[in-house]
Amino acid sequence: MFFKDLQTVYLQYQVDGLKQKCIKYLKKKTTVKNAIEQLLLADLFNSEHLKFHFIEFICINADAVIKTKNWKIFKEEFAKTYAHLVVELFEVFAKKY
Repeated sequence: MFFKDLQTVYLQYQVDGLKQKCIKYLKKKTTVKNAIEQLLLADLFNSEHLKFHFIEFICINADAVIKTKNWKIFKEEFAKTYAHLVVELFEVFAKKY
């Protein structure tokens, strides 16, 4: 919860240095279970670098990611809203794997 509050502060007030700390934290804490959620946060941050990091992580771990609860939720509830992320995921996957 605390980290979500930090993200809100950053997004509202653009506190210097907070974005970089959030990005570093998100990268370090990425797991198969939370990768989809992290990707959505990166999109919210408008961070192409961070989005690419999570897209690569998801592609590398695709077999495990698609078995998670977050993937099922994303697929059923968010895929239309975040269609651009689905396209980006597929393009990176197609190029690298």
